[in-house]
This record gives sequence, structure tokens and C-alpha cells, in this order.
Amino acid sequence: METIAHLTAFQPRYNQQVPRCPKRHALMILRLAKKGHLQGNWFYGCPNYPACREIRRIQNIP
Repeated sequence: METIAHLTAFQPRYNQQVPRCPKRHALMILRLAKKGHLQGNWFYGCPNYPACREIRRIQNIP
């Protein structure tokens, strides 16, 4: 629960609209990369993962 509250608080500070997945047309979910070359960076991912692996990187986050 604490993580969900953190993500909800995180999103409005950057004044971005939540994008829609171009394949599934669902609102994307704010996520934190846990591994790989993008580790530690926030991104939007399709809620239908792993069936859909669409992501949108978030730019200009300190």
C-alpha cells in the first residue's frame, strides 16, 4: 500500500498526463525499472504486461 501511495503522490508533481498504450489503448502504469540499463528510472508500462511490453520513458525527472 505504501508504494501505491508514493506513486500516486509522485505523478502529479511532474504535471504529465498518463499516456495510453498504443496497442491496447489502456492507461499506462507508472513503474520503476528494477534491472537492466534503465535501472532506477521511472517509466510508463502497459498494464497488460507481459502480453504487451509497450513502455514510454519519462523525460526530465531529477
